[in-house]
Amino acid sequence: MAAGVATVWIVVLSIALSASAAFMLRRLFVLRRSLREERLRGRALADAVREVAQASAEGEAAARGALFAAVARLLPARLLLYFQADGELLRCVDGWGPTAPAWRGVQLLRDGAGNVVTLAASTGCAQVLRTGGAVRPLIPEQRCAAALVIRHRDRLCGVLYAGGLPTAPTPEALELATLLSTACAGALEAGARIERHVTEAITDGLTGLLTPRAFRLRLARALAPAAHDRYAALALIFLDTDHFKRVNDRLGHAAGDALLRGVARVLRECCEGASALIARNGGDEFCLALLDEGKGPAVERAERIRRAVRALGSDVSASIGVAAYPEDAQSAELLLEAADGAMYHSKRSGKDRVSVAGPLGPAVASREEAEGS
Repeated sequence: MAAGVATVWIVVLSIALSASAAFMLRRLFVLRRSLREERLRGRALADAVREVAQASAEGEAAARGALFAAVARLLPARLLLYFQADGELLRCVDGWGPTAPAWRGVQLLRDGAGNVVTLAASTGCAQVLRTGGAVRPLIPEQRCAAALVIRHRDRLCGVLYAGGLPTAPTPEALELATLLSTACAGALEAGARIERHVTEAITDGLTGLLTPRAFRLRLARALAPAAHDRYAALALIFLDTDHFKRVNDRLGHAAGDALLRGVARVLRECCEGASALIARNGGDEFCLALLDEGKGPAVERAERIRRAVRALGSDVSASIGVAAYPEDAQSAELLLEAADGAMYHSKRSGKDRVSVAGPLGPAVASREEAEGS
């Protein structure tokens, strides 16, 4: 009898131990899977941060593009918008998705905590009530959205809005996306610094046009052998203002600077809609490369520029030279020389005119001849 009872207890104990062991094995399996998923999430997060950091070497726009791609893998949004902090505003500066271009420049008002309180522009969209986690969508028809606050050293940099989500984001996905955006804040700031340095290096401080070095590098790139198929024709306009020194001497440097900015504005307006490189060549000289434009249309454009400069007043006019690729020169340096020589022909011929290099124009004087006359 005692032996039978002992046997029963042994069986019961064995069953209990087996059940306990099975439960523990299940718990270990779940824990192991959870650890593996956590490790995979951590690796994915590290890879995404690395991608954004690498992209930041090309500037803030490239870093934002990499961040959009990483967030889209976590939150299947139809629309991603980056609102940059600008005082009391959040201004949309970038986006991803078919409707993103329509949002560029839209401003949102925010309070001191960074929460969005209303739209600063009339867009016909609902308000975003807060900038943390799931939010009311900017576009009501999209139903589900999320907003990720991006801070760097306790300073609000911006808000990444993810709209058009098929369902409300899971806490895990939202947490990972928030971690990602927070981890990438430094990379976005680094990209912004790089863009500022690049802009300062290639942009003339007075006019906002390209510097001579930046212009020549881009012109050479446009005329490189690999680009010949892309630019079958290219025209170069070289402009020098007439009587600029008289304005500077009579009215002062401030008036001279205002005149140079006016000429830069004329060049931009006369090239609106065209593919062009515009530069201040130094002093009161300007260069303009018209990509995919032949000599005839370039001469017509140069005449419009001449008349517009004349309309600036102060008895200022422009002497302009035009040269074209490939008929006048096959390299950037020779093309610049041809247009420069044509411009000096305009100077010698009475100023306030357009001269053309090569067989379609008059015999062109060199810079040395013009300056010596």
